[in-house]
Amino acid sequence: MDDNNLESMDHRIDLQGFFNGAPVAVVVVRDEKKIYVNPACLKLFGFADPEEFNSRPIIKQVAPQCRDQFLERTRKIEAGETVSDIYETTGQRQDGTQMPIRIETGKVELQDGPALAYYISDITAYKTAEEKIHRLASFPELAPIPIVEVNFAGKIVYHNQATQTTLGRLGLDDPAVFLPADLANILTALEMTNEGTLYREVALKDRIFAEDIFLALKFRTVRIYIYDITERMWAQQELKKSEENYRELIENLGEGVGIVDPEERFIFTNPALDQIFGVNIGELTGRRLNEFVTPETMDAVRQQTDRRSRGERDSYEIDIQTPAGGKRHILVSATPKFVQEKFIGTLAIIHDITDRRHAIEELTQSYQKLNRAMDQTINALATTLGKRDPYTSSHQQRVTKLVMALAKQLNLAAEQIAGIRVASILHDIGKIYVPSEILSKPTSLTEAEFNIIKTHSQAGFDILQGVEFPWPIAQIVLQHHEKLDGSGYPNGLTDDKILYEAKIIMVADVVEALSSDRPYRPAFGIDAALKEIATNKGKYYEPTVVEACLELFRQKVFKFEENPV
Repeated sequence: MDDNNLESMDHRIDLQGFFNGAPVAVVVVRDEKKIYVNPACLKLFGFADPEEFNSRPIIKQVAPQCRDQFLERTRKIEAGETVSDIYETTGQRQDGTQMPIRIETGKVELQDGPALAYYISDITAYKTAEEKIHRLASFPELAPIPIVEVNFAGKIVYHNQATQTTLGRLGLDDPAVFLPADLANILTALEMTNEGTLYREVALKDRIFAEDIFLALKFRTVRIYIYDITERMWAQQELKKSEENYRELIENLGEGVGIVDPEERFIFTNPALDQIFGVNIGELTGRRLNEFVTPETMDAVRQQTDRRSRGERDSYEIDIQTPAGGKRHILVSATPKFVQEKFIGTLAIIHDITDRRHAIEELTQSYQKLNRAMDQTINALATTLGKRDPYTSSHQQRVTKLVMALAKQLNLAAEQIAGIRVASILHDIGKIYVPSEILSKPTSLTEAEFNIIKTHSQAGFDILQGVEFPWPIAQIVLQHHEKLDGSGYPNGLTDDKILYEAKIIMVADVVEALSSDRPYRPAFGIDAALKEIATNKGKYYEPTVVEACLELFRQKVFKFEENPV
């Protein structure tokens, strides 16, 4: 396009100069014809010749499956109807490849009439990070058991560290030994079953493994969870030997009698117990107790199993659900069984006390947080950003150290400290959406470039809001640049609307930023940073946090390490 085509715009030289150098793709359209396109837009869609790009209608840069939606939005904007300024869709390059894009659309008034301006960003990295969060949240790398994931073509796409460790103990190195030979038949069977899961056992070397196999439709893969059950199988054999001594007596008892292995799987039951659980004689053998236990009493069963593994006899009451849907309350008297000091199972005498008990015992359920899986997700996000911008990665680490010192100085509760640690590690994760050319720019930022950087708080919120943390991490990340007087961003919140954790990160963020080097300026130094927060205490920054921060440095309790970048 000839540069003179911009002569019809207000402030022609300023607009041309800004758009030509802008890292974000810009295209201006009137009557479905392009009247201006900047170099970033040509690069984004894979065009070398601007004339060739301009000869195509704007709709050609949208993937075919998204064009109807694009045209409808354009119609509404031109008609003056209210629509969102920003939305996400799929773009199409000159070579036909597609990528996720974010489009901001707005009317511009030119001297020769109105036009539509499209500001387009490639959000592939953002979407990749978002998918990685969900994959890691449901697939923890540090799980203690081997986990293998295979695509529908039979190719392994993931295996965790525990898989390599187990293979090493066996003297093997290929995780494919855990794959079913008949994967195609497995897929068919999984699609036909309501639960979408299958169970099988496989022998490798001198070990026996159980595999829980299920479809992960979201990722179009099959996941295999692998358990070493060698000891369990040996324990079952030992129990069956001793079982013969009691079988005749037990089968004639009126009370329910069962033997379960360490994983609460029945390996022997008498007819009375089968009747209590509502199954035909012999059908209970091989099934797990937790198939019948109600969710309200599941934790109690696990606790009792753990006690018995330490040699303690116990007696407890639980609710069970029969296959027919009935609920029964039973009293379990359990005695642990050991062979050569190894816990191999439990002998249980079970009484049906449904008729004598009508109140359900209330149990307090405690759920352990998957800390290691969450840490893996957090570290993966921080590492992703660090690869794009080492300055931001170093900044997040140093801010986190100061935040943790402040949290302790302020006597926050342990649970609150855990949450603010996560938020501080991720507080700048939204910068993954900011072009790296801006993040690493060695000269001063323009106002337009700074406005792009300021979007990182909202982008971070968008990335994290779908993750179920036990703390309001997304809100803290969104608010960490808000100031008490409402002059912060992105939402101009005032004192009582800002989370206390966000106020702490705000102070730590300012102190670290001013005291450290940046690509576009040298460090101001710690004295200047502390003067800034002291001067604006109560105006921009939370007074209690400022006082705690000043105290840390005055008493030399805390100091930053040398900036590694």
